Parts: sequence; C-alpha cells; structure tokens
Amino acid sequence: MYVHIGGDYVIPFSEIVSIINVDSMISRDTREFIRVCKEEGFLINIVDQKIKTFIITEEKLKNTKSIKHASKSIVYCTNIKSTTIYKRINKIKEWGNTYGVK
Repeated sequence: MYVHIGGDYVIPFSEIVSIINVDSMISRDTREFIRVCKEEGFLINIVDQKIKTFIITEEKLKNTKSIKHASKSIVYCTNIKSTTIYKRINKIKEWGNTYGVK
C-alpha cells in the first residue's frame, strides 16, 4: 500500500522508518542526521513551501546480486503535517483490513 506525502509523491508505507514533525526536532542527533542526509544527497525536498515533516524511509534496492538485502535511506521533506500522514496510513490500513488487502 502507498501513501501520498505531497506533490506528486507516493511512497510504500512499508518503507517508512520514521515520521518527524519539524517543530519537535530538538535533538541534536536528529538535526545532525538531517544535515548529513542533505550533504550526502539522501534528502528530497518535495515542496517549495515551509517544511513541516521529515519522512525517513528505507528503500529496498532491486537487482543487487552481491548484497542480499540491499537498501538505501531517503529522507523526504513535505509541507503536510505529520499527524495527517499518520491518519492517511491508518485509514489505508483500516481499509486494507476491511477488504482483505495487504
């Protein structure tokens, strides 16, 4: 199942590791992690407006014969509130449970 995170972006919610409200980013470690992601090119800003949420994902890489479980981290920046994204995921899960979709 996929969740819309703003703009033209939808991501599989099974790949979501963390959803972070920008206003609650008081941890030095979290700010440092976001800074490193930006420097390393793992940060994708999908909006031109004020960033409200960071969504950290772990994307499974396909066609990697040398590494069995290869993945890469991607951090998406969106103007959608973290609570809205949580509600979307819960609604999708609820719908999936009702209709037997996984």
